[in-house]
Amino acid sequence: MSETNLEREKLESERSSNTGREPGTGTNNAANDELIELGRRWPDGPPPLPYNLKDHKLSIFWNWTLIVLDSACLPIILYWSLIYAAGVKPVITFAIITSVCGILSPIKYFFGILRLIKKDSDFIPMGSKRWRLDYFHVTFSVGYTAYLIELIIGSAPHVPIVRLLALPAPTLVFCMGIMILIPQLRYTMGKPHIYRVSSYDRGHAARPGVYPYIEDVVAVEGFGGLAWRQAIDDRYEASPYFQRMLSKLTWFWLAGCFIMPAVCAVVIALCIEPVGYTFGWAVPFIWAALWAWITILWTKRMLKKERANWPPTA
Repeated sequence: MSETNLEREKLESERSSNTGREPGTGTNNAANDELIELGRRWPDGPPPLPYNLKDHKLSIFWNWTLIVLDSACLPIILYWSLIYAAGVKPVITFAIITSVCGILSPIKYFFGILRLIKKDSDFIPMGSKRWRLDYFHVTFSVGYTAYLIELIIGSAPHVPIVRLLALPAPTLVFCMGIMILIPQLRYTMGKPHIYRVSSYDRGHAARPGVYPYIEDVVAVEGFGGLAWRQAIDDRYEASPYFQRMLSKLTWFWLAGCFIMPAVCAVVIALCIEPVGYTFGWAVPFIWAALWAWITILWTKRMLKKERANWPPTA
């Protein structure tokens, strides 16, 4: 085991025995001394993150384009074309939509699980065991289960419940918000995790709610592997500015994860069924694209500030 890993394990052991607050967020001298020491390890700048979105922009574009076409555009197109253009009965229409739409995300989810559970996997969270999912895949499992329940219940009757069938996408986002909120509240209160969150076991100092998603998505879907998990851990440990940035991003995403589904639910309940159905499937993806675009611009700006103010001070 390398010297760096031994040092990290020592620091993690110390953090597990205290109140669970991360370096830079406490007020005691020990936390300040730890922060100064971590800054000294990287005097020329924050620990680098070995992943550049520019190198993967084409694959990201095609992946998300296919998902949007499959999960947002296709349900809307089939709904309007089959019911209002072809005159197909609603019960048959929604049986078709439920059968053929939204299959790409589960396929990607399945292949992600295969990467996690294969023997000697390079994608599993640090310190984790085989057959144990990371936090992103746990979240998707919870959200997708709710998604399927609504689709099945809504399309089963002879007269489909159209308003319920408009809710799966907002519901999935709402479930994601709940899963982000739990670790974020623990982080804000300076408390440790109450269950394992990706690379960090129960009792480890909680990290901002978006942290495990950034760690997991890049490690598994982006093929960053354990090298990425280690790199973002190093960056987080060394930079209080990075910690604050992730906390702010978490609150930003939480606002959207709760407000957007609430707006969708109101519109779906109050508007006529065709409008509500279209709104429920289109708006979540428009919202996600807008939030992602703002996040990219915001993150670039904040990372520049982080480098300009390096090294960190206690």
